[in-house]
Amino acid sequence: MSLKKRGQLKNVRKIALIGFTGPNQAMLEYCFSSEVDCELVTASAAQILVVNGDQGEEDDLLSKSLIEKYTAECRVVISIRDISWDGFTLLQKPHTAQDLLSIVRSFDVTFPETEEDVTQPVKKEINPDDLDFYRSRDYTRKRQGEALKQKLIKGKLVVSASDRLVQQVEADVREQEEQLKRELEAEKAKHEAILAKKKAKKLLLLKKRKLEEEKRLKEEKKKKLAAQKAKKLKQKLLDNQKKKEELAKRAEEAEKSLQDDSVKAAPTLSKEQILQCCGNAADVDLSRSDERRSIFFNPEGSLLVKMTEAVDLAVKLDQPVEITGLPGQMFVFPDQRLFYTTFSDDFLNQLALTRFGYGELEIEPKGDFQLEDKTKHLAENIESLIWKVALWTSRGRLLNGMDPEKLMQLTVQPDFETFQAIPDCYEISDVWSGHQMTALDIVRILDIPQRVVFTFMCGAYSLGWFQE
Repeated sequence: MSLKKRGQLKNVRKIALIGFTGPNQAMLEYCFSSEVDCELVTASAAQILVVNGDQGEEDDLLSKSLIEKYTAECRVVISIRDISWDGFTLLQKPHTAQDLLSIVRSFDVTFPETEEDVTQPVKKEINPDDLDFYRSRDYTRKRQGEALKQKLIKGKLVVSASDRLVQQVEADVREQEEQLKRELEAEKAKHEAILAKKKAKKLLLLKKRKLEEEKRLKEEKKKKLAAQKAKKLKQKLLDNQKKKEELAKRAEEAEKSLQDDSVKAAPTLSKEQILQCCGNAADVDLSRSDERRSIFFNPEGSLLVKMTEAVDLAVKLDQPVEITGLPGQMFVFPDQRLFYTTFSDDFLNQLALTRFGYGELEIEPKGDFQLEDKTKHLAENIESLIWKVALWTSRGRLLNGMDPEKLMQLTVQPDFETFQAIPDCYEISDVWSGHQMTALDIVRILDIPQRVVFTFMCGAYSLGWFQE
């Protein structure tokens, strides 16, 4: 075979592709365009037809229509199936380009006998449907480029001397694309620089506005706090003035109440009796926590607590109850409202100051119990005995949980001919029963020691004589 150009060869096989599309069309075009002894032409001018056998039509109808329509000497059908068409040579998929070229070159086709027949172009009427096979120079390069791309995608490119033209075209295309990419990147960088400059300017403006807004809000907050502080101070002054007026009014009412009421002679108490009830503690500053703690005591484990529990249980069960664990006897009879004990006041005073251990004192219901010899026991009213034990337990202090600064009013005025008296007991009873006051108010109004008022408060509190 002569190494002349395709148009100058005598044995150039004219081949037409029928039924192929997309990548398959491009690969087949590239396969034949890279061979000097093959030329792609229209189906009407082809010597060899290469047909796609997987077109979705019936095999018999498709093969007969191709034979009737085209006068090609040889026919090749490419299919993934094992088919047999009359007049067609089967090339089954998968196959290589060499397999296809081997079959095409194996056909004994008729070539032109003279140079004139080969070189002179045959005038053909071009069918608009077959324009894709028009072999102009630009069209060939385009098809070769597409075929090369398909091979590059599939990774099956084999570079040969016949591929150089396609490679040159691809190189030119890549160079143009890179140049365009560089220009686009430069334009993009320029645009981004302009945007960054605008953004920085905008951020600076926003930051300036934010600082101004924060400064304005800070000034407004400062003014608002100052106004609130002035308002609170004014309200506090008004409250203090109102409190002073209220205290003065209470003192005036208390003094008037004392003047209007008949003066009762306070019972004469010995120093020992006063000490037993009120103790000898000095007044304290309740605003100081260390001094404030000194006026309270925990009554847990005391006889006072056990006596109040015994009274509550006796009233609930409506039967006598005995407090056991004492060095003597103590009974509560709820129907008679009496305590029966075997203790003198001096001994009971000592028991009131004693802190008993856990479980040492118990409360035992007695059912229908009756004292056989009541002459051996001392009887005393329940309220008066609890009042007396509360005074001895208190000794000028307050039970934990009591508040000397809480407004309260006395609901019962005790008869101090029956109840144990303390200094200024009548005055405290008269003032506190007529007005709602704190223990400290009583101290200021009557000008008496705190320990006396606290003792009175503890006794009344143990009997539930206060209301808020």
